[in-house]
Amino acid sequence: MTADGVSLVRVLSDAVAADPRVAQCFASVRFVNALLAEADDAYPRGPSKMFFKLFATLRKHPLLHDARSTALSKKDIRMHHQAIFYMEPDNYPCRAFWLDRLYEEASIPGDFWMRGSILRDGNPTVADYTFSEHINGNALYRVDDSAFLEFLSRVSMEMDADTDGKRYLHSYDVAIDLVRRNRTLFDWLEFTKTASKFQFTETIQNWYRTRVNATQLCQENDATYLVHGREVLF
Repeated sequence: MTADGVSLVRVLSDAVAADPRVAQCFASVRFVNALLAEADDAYPRGPSKMFFKLFATLRKHPLLHDARSTALSKKDIRMHHQAIFYMEPDNYPCRAFWLDRLYEEASIPGDFWMRGSILRDGNPTVADYTFSEHINGNALYRVDDSAFLEFLSRVSMEMDADTDGKRYLHSYDVAIDLVRRNRTLFDWLEFTKTASKFQFTETIQNWYRTRVNATQLCQENDATYLVHGREVLF
């Protein structure tokens, strides 16, 4: 990590620790550096490289296995992680209690691997894209299911092989969708067993490159708490 990176980590850590109201919201705060090569440290390859490096790290996390394991202490069980919310910088909360809503969303009974937004920009030509039904990467992810983490590892390898980005556009969320729909890479039995684990939600709306007023959007959609896009206005 660079000197600037170390300084930023210290500033953010001190800011969390300085306010008891903020500190009590987190059991711990951890910073993970993807250590990207210079050629990868730019859009669009960079975000996808960081995403998969994060999940590779999570696969090794001591609290990301079966919470019923006898190897876990009572404290570990209370801290056991089942899901995470992956939030990019252009994903904006548009109403209060959005963290509460995410917790509720993650706690809905039933199994999921990924829960997020379909593309909502209103452009009918999107239907012609191979990735038109993909779930945007700003989503909830199940992290205590080893089968899902293994699937993401497979997607990561597919993206590494797609050096020119022609298949997956250097986009991790597009790759997740296209790999699971490719019968050569993900057979029909695997697909049918896991299809219901990829779920859409109104809690997040993905507007991609279309300009949208988040305040108005949330006033018109009671179920929406976050808006993702490059031109989100308030």
